[in-house]
Amino acid sequence: MSPGPYRIEHSCSQCGAPVMLEEADRLFTCGHCRVRLYLAAGRVAKYFLPPHSSLRMEDLFFVPYWHLRGAHYSVHISATKSTFLDTSCLASSAPGLPVTLGVRAQAMAMRIAAEGVAGSFVRPTLAYGDMLSRTERTVRSFSGAGRRAGAYLTAFVGEAVSLIYTPVLPAARGLVDAVLNRPFAGSRTVSPEDFGPLEETGSRAVSFLPAICPECGWDMPGERRSQVLLCTNCDRAWQVEGGRFVPLSFVSMEGGGEEALPFWRVEVGIDGMKLDSYADLAELANLPRAVREEWQRRRPAFWAPAFRSRPRLFLRLARQLTVLAPEERSMAPRVPPGKIHPVTIDHEAALESVRLTLAELAVPRKDVLPLLDGVKIKLLDRRLVYLPFTARGGDLTHEALGVSMRRNALRG
Repeated sequence: MSPGPYRIEHSCSQCGAPVMLEEADRLFTCGHCRVRLYLAAGRVAKYFLPPHSSLRMEDLFFVPYWHLRGAHYSVHISATKSTFLDTSCLASSAPGLPVTLGVRAQAMAMRIAAEGVAGSFVRPTLAYGDMLSRTERTVRSFSGAGRRAGAYLTAFVGEAVSLIYTPVLPAARGLVDAVLNRPFAGSRTVSPEDFGPLEETGSRAVSFLPAICPECGWDMPGERRSQVLLCTNCDRAWQVEGGRFVPLSFVSMEGGGEEALPFWRVEVGIDGMKLDSYADLAELANLPRAVREEWQRRRPAFWAPAFRSRPRLFLRLARQLTVLAPEERSMAPRVPPGKIHPVTIDHEAALESVRLTLAELAVPRKDVLPLLDGVKIKLLDRRLVYLPFTARGGDLTHEALGVSMRRNALRG
C-alpha cells in the first residue's frame, strides 16, 4: 500500500478560515467564504513542519529535504522496468540530521513555506539532478539491480516534487529537533555557520490567484490537482508561470467521445543522434509503412500523458501516440465538450520521458540504447492536446486511433 498524501494546513488568504490541502493540490475552495484560489508556488513547492509551540520561530533553522513522488523507470536491453517511488532525502550538508524525513511528514500537517515566515531557511546544497542520482542508487540497492547488468538509462516522471523543511535549534545540549523539542540522538553542538548559506529573499515567493480567466473574467473550473485551467467562455487555456496566469497553446481533436484526456505534444531538438524528421523516427522504429515525402518535412513530435496513470500505461500511451502522430488538421483550439480530465503532469515530465519513448521505439534496441544517455534534448515547442475517448464499461477507447486503456489504470 502506497503512503497517504501529505497534508498542508493553510489559512484562506481572503477570510482567514482554515483550509486543508494535499501536497499536489493547486486549486482549492474556501469552505467559509467560497472563494476559489489557485496556489502559484512554482514547479517545486516548499513546505515546512511546524515546530513545538514552546519555541520561537525566529530562533529556528529550517533544513530542507527533497520529497519525490512519481514513476521511476530503468531501461535494460530486455525491457524497461518501472516502479512507483515515494521517498525523501536530506538536501543539506548540515550535520547530525536524519537522512530522510521518515513518516513524520505523513503523520502531521505541514504549512506553506512562503515569504514572511519567521526563521532562517537553509539553502539546499543537494541539487535536483544529484538527488535523482542518489535515489537511483537507493533503488538499485533495494531491488538487487546492482548485482545484475546496469541500466542503460533511468528517468523519473514526477507527480510531486517538493522541498520540505524541518525545524532545528542549535543549543548547548546538542542539535535540537524543534518538532519534538528534544535533542537528536547522538547529536553534537552545532553552530549557525554549520548550516551553510541561507535562502535569498524572494526564493519562497507564493501567490494565490483567483480562478477567473484573465482574458474575459469568466470562472474557470478545475480539480484540486489541476495544473492547467480552461476558460469555457473564450476557449483559452492558462497555466501559472512567474506567479501569474499565462496563456498555453492547446487544441482539441474533433470527433465523438464523451471524455477528453489531455496529452503533451513536445517538439525537441536532439543532439547526439539523427532524428530531424518524422521519417527519421519511422526508420528508428522500423515502422511497417512506406516513407512518405511529407514525413521528411515534418518535425518529429513526442507525446506523453498529461494525467496521472500507472507507470506502464504512461509509457505505452507515450509510445503509441508518438508513432501514430495524430495530425493537427483534425484539431481546433476549443475547450472540448463533456468530461475533461485535469492536467496533473507538467510538460517538464513529458520532456523527461522523451528518452524513454526513444528507448521503447528503437529497433534494434541494442544499437540505440548505448546512445541515449549521452544525447542532449532541447525543447523547441510544446502544446496541450485533448483527445476524445468513449467510455465502455471499465474501458476508455479512442476508436479512430485504436488506443484504449482501463479506467482503473488512471490515478486520481
